[in-house]
Amino acid sequence: MKETTMSFRVEQALREEFHDAAKLTDQPAANVLRQLMRQYVARARDASARGELPIVQLPEDEQLRRGSAVAFASASVALEGFAVSPDVQRHADRFIRGEIDLPALVKGPGRDQSPER
Repeated sequence: MKETTMSFRVEQALREEFHDAAKLTDQPAANVLRQLMRQYVARARDASARGELPIVQLPEDEQLRRGSAVAFASASVALEGFAVSPDVQRHADRFIRGEIDLPALVKGPGRDQSPER
């Protein structure tokens, strides 16, 4: 199989911690990255076959940003005299965790083609 080079930016501290962790297992960092990539591809394919998004832990700052946006929307709904149903809140929580994307959030619960996890 032909190989290629992949370059990307990462924080220096994370890079150093990753290399140190790879050394603990006596594996080259490149081999660990290849293994992680293969696992991610397999999970993404499985999730896609089920009509779901691949499970990826969103960074905490992105989850906070999404949570703030959902809280703002919920407050806006409350100001109009309405309440957010438990189903809609669970659906919004899936968005905050990264289980569904924005278009699926907007479609509403039960319409995003992704079963509850």
